[in-house]
Amino acid sequence: ENHLINTSCSEFCTTRCVLIFICSTPASVGRFLINSCYNACVNPILSSNRSLHSPRNPLGFVLALITISLTTTALFPVRQELNTSTISQLYLIPVLISTILWGLWPGVFSAFTAFLAYNFFFIQPYYTFTVHNPQDIVALLIFLVVAVVISQLVGRTRSGLAAAVARENETIHL
Repeated sequence: ENHLINTSCSEFCTTRCVLIFICSTPASVGRFLINSCYNACVNPILSSNRSLHSPRNPLGFVLALITISLTTTALFPVRQELNTSTISQLYLIPVLISTILWGLWPGVFSAFTAFLAYNFFFIQPYYTFTVHNPQDIVALLIFLVVAVVISQLVGRTRSGLAAAVARENETIHL
């Protein structure tokens, strides 16, 4: 197994899958394969980003702000061609990315930042936080609720995953 450490994640998981399939019973194959692939591929990624998930670490918030800024920069030239509902849906992508990569609070921060950028740059009158059309107020509020709920759900899922892995590791070491 030492030669497997230097291979990529996919090669490791594929090699382990073949070895397990040949040498194991079907009931334990899936569980062992999932644990092996998770420990080899996913766990290092999560643990390397763990310091960014601290609410006290400003780097996650800065990176979330950068993703919203990049999204705004990309969408601004085509704002006349896109519907405001399409723009709001496209803003959900960096909110989701921020929550997955940097944690719950940077995700919530990116949701509020996206809400403000969406209102300021894409809702008429432009370059103000004033909204004249009642439909736009409803669209803004729905966007904000959806973005925050997505951040909450992804954050809770990540926390649940981390707790489950911790319990599993504790059970294995007993």
